[in-house]
Amino acid sequence: MTKKNSHSRYREKNRVLLRAKQAMRRAGPAAPSWLTPKHHADIIAVYEDAEDWNIRFDANFVVHHIEALVQVDEETGEHIACGLHVPWNLMATTSWMNQKLGNSNKELRPIRDGIEVCEPWEDDDDDIPW
Repeated sequence: MTKKNSHSRYREKNRVLLRAKQAMRRAGPAAPSWLTPKHHADIIAVYEDAEDWNIRFDANFVVHHIEALVQVDEETGEHIACGLHVPWNLMATTSWMNQKLGNSNKELRPIRDGIEVCEPWEDDDDDIPW
């Protein structure tokens, strides 16, 4: 067994974990220092979902930042906001949708018959304690 082969096997076996760690490094200051081990596990779970969906649907799923790490105004091209690399700001989506959204502040909305649909929130559970 050569070192290269064992390294390749490790990378293949731990591909999701390595992708999540690489994304954390790329996020730089957008990855807050106050993240707990549970937050890190939740981030890895999003990357695992994307990988599972790649296999299940034979499609190219990636992890998307709901609030982009760097948001750019489409008209002026100026930097307008920053999102965080935290579990509640991540979701697995197709690479096509991720590219469509880019670094804008567009929202993901369901599409029916080629028209974006904005439906009311149907969750009666209020997470705010007051």
